Parts: sequence; structure tokens; C-alpha cells
Amino acid sequence: MAFQDRSLTFAAPMLSYRGVRGWLRTGRGESTRGTHLRRVNKEKLTPVARFQFGNVDVDFEKGDVRKDAVPIALAAKELELLRYLIDHRGKVVSRDELLEGVWEYQPGVSSRTIDVHVAWLRQKLEDNPQTPRHIHTVRGVGYRFSA
Repeated sequence: MAFQDRSLTFAAPMLSYRGVRGWLRTGRGESTRGTHLRRVNKEKLTPVARFQFGNVDVDFEKGDVRKDAVPIALAAKELELLRYLIDHRGKVVSRDELLEGVWEYQPGVSSRTIDVHVAWLRQKLEDNPQTPRHIHTVRGVGYRFSA
């Protein structure tokens, strides 16, 4: 697609939503992470109904989470985030993918929001949140869940 001005003609690349966000964020027409043309592999996943890891048992159908058989109260977004991480266990999930998959790019949601929700999950579910066994940070990329 090309745009013309009296003295300037340029071609605008096809940008994904992620690329447009980066373009607007930097004001230079380039993403801060260089991901504006990256293809995302959309694989069909069968979400799990129940999952157990360590001393935590999660029933997603009932919204019931227990640690050492004691009920743990999770907010709706915390439960969605946990389910997304479990459904993608063993894989590194980027913050952008979490924004898209869990928050569906709601206005006002930043990657810092994800970091805070992950910290809350660790506080509630990990035995030692400072050295997590299940929800791992992959620096500069995102998070990985391991059972």
C-alpha cells in the first residue's frame, strides 16, 4: 500500500496489531522488540480440566484450587493466566502472547500487569516464591510453566 504527499511517497508495510503497538510506542515506525512481522504459531490446544503439580491441585471446570488440600482463592484473571501457562507447559510464553491470550489486548493492560499477576500466583502457589519450581521467568522473553 502506498501513500503520497506532495513531496513524499513511501510504502507502508503490513503490520500486525503487535507491530502497530510498537510503532506507536516508539514513534519511529519500528517495534521495540522487532516482532512486528513475526508469525505466531496458532496451534489448537485441548485445555485440561484438572491438573496437579507439586502439592497443588487445580480443577478448572469448578474453579477450585487447593494447595496441600487447603482451598486457595484465585482471582478470575489469575486462574485464566494459570490455565494458559499450564496449557502451554514446557514452552516459553512471551508477554505479548499472554496479553493476547489472557487479556485479549484490553486497554490499560501492560506487560507489567502480567508480571504482577505472575507474582501473585507465585505467592499463592509456590512453596518458595523467590525460587519458584513451577512458574519460571525467562528473562527478556516471558514465562515458562513446568510441572
